Amino acid sequence: MIHLPFLSIILPTHNRKYCISRVIDSVLSQNFKDFELIVIDDGSTDGTKEMLEEKYHDERMLVIYKENGGVSSARNLGISLARGKYLTFVDSDDYLLDGFFEDIYQTLEQCQSDVLVYGGYVFDGKKTIEVPLFFADRSYGDDKEIVENGESFLIDFCLLSGNSWGCAKVFKTHFIRTNSLLFDCSILYGEDMVFNLEAYLASSCVATSCRKYYVYDTSGKSASRGGLDSSEKLKHLLLGYEKLQKYKKYQPYLALNFVRHMRHWIFLGFLKMDKITKSEIQSLYLQASTCSCGTFEKIEIRLARRNLMCALLFSSCYNLAYILYPKLSCIHPLTSPIIKAIKKRTGKKHSKI
Repeated sequence: MIHLPFLSIILPTHNRKYCISRVIDSVLSQNFKDFELIVIDDGSTDGTKEMLEEKYHDERMLVIYKENGGVSSARNLGISLARGKYLTFVDSDDYLLDGFFEDIYQTLEQCQSDVLVYGGYVFDGKKTIEVPLFFADRSYGDDKEIVENGESFLIDFCLLSGNSWGCAKVFKTHFIRTNSLLFDCSILYGEDMVFNLEAYLASSCVATSCRKYYVYDTSGKSASRGGLDSSEKLKHLLLGYEKLQKYKKYQPYLALNFVRHMRHWIFLGFLKMDKITKSEIQSLYLQASTCSCGTFEKIEIRLARRNLMCALLFSSCYNLAYILYPKLSCIHPLTSPIIKAIKKRTGKKHSKI
């Protein structure tokens, strides 16, 4: 009988010969051994293939070579090849800390959730910064908890500025395939977030872990961090939001989430925007206007419905204030009333693992 691994790790790569060994070594050295590592070389031309063939001969490792089609096409191929009960994604310029897979196994054996969500760390080349599950409520997930309804988790994610990484998430393979969840190859920025949001909505159970094992290295240049200017990133975020418009019930929450992710790029790319793009952004603000949010954010939304530039200037001012605010409190001043309401609501819906 052929043994099927508990976990499939999908690793897309393109011209990362100089750094991919670090993440591969961090995977192969994990103390939990019941996994397969699927490396998808997406048309590398820097000698990645030769290096992989020479250096690695681990039977748990499968290397596939394909023509360059982008990170989403590589991940989708990995999903189709995965044999594990669960699957997760890693990027070629990041790495894992010891104990990650063992924690995944122990948690999922207890809760059997469709999705397991972690925080992690960002390394910028000089310092390491902790990345929580929710940026507006860093205490969320101090204890492990199960969100019994994925829709509830999606609402929390949107209201509390959730971590949108495609990595540091674990998905039940059967759940992914049954719901035909794939990365949209036409979206070149924010595709991780769209995939995650659709997964949360389809899930009957999402588990969270307070432990952090994934290190996201921003010191280099990746497909998601480079190659696109601010106006192009904005365009693809709008495409992502458009794809999610079929979920009518959650439009205010999704709109608020995308507004928060777009602010920086709207500000940087404002002068390059055409009237159609500005109209789409104002429509997004209109959708978000019916959502629960903090007082300052409500002011921003009202301003945006009349004059987008005024809203941008206003949001820049309060974001500058927020840079100083963590010295006084760990709670975002724009969302503290929301946090209190969510904690009151979720006290009945969450159960500890």
